Amino acid sequence: MKTITAQKSMEEIMQYLDKCQWVHILGCGTCATMCHTGGKSEILEMKAKIEASGKEVTGWMAIPTACDELTKYALQENAADIEAVDCILAMTCAVGVQTISNYLEEPKPIYPALNTL
Repeated sequence: MKTITAQKSMEEIMQYLDKCQWVHILGCGTCATMCHTGGKSEILEMKAKIEASGKEVTGWMAIPTACDELTKYALQENAADIEAVDCILAMTCAVGVQTISNYLEEPKPIYPALNTL
């Protein structure tokens, strides 16, 4: 494990998502999964909380390693879903957020759900 993360408060996350109706959630299958802050179960918990607020989560994915070049291919596989959203909620470390941003074909707001410690 390279990076330790902690989830931001739901209040802070919902402030980020205030102007978004359609959200796509991206997590990380390595560090964030091992910290229990951005793996599949945490993504599904976040999805339920966001949907309970009246927003729509149009898709989600735990990228195997969000901070490497394979992120490009994971995003390409989900390009249609990602193009249709207002924003992306990244349950990754700060490097993962930056990597996602670098590989998006169409620029979208990316909001971090985690603090990198």
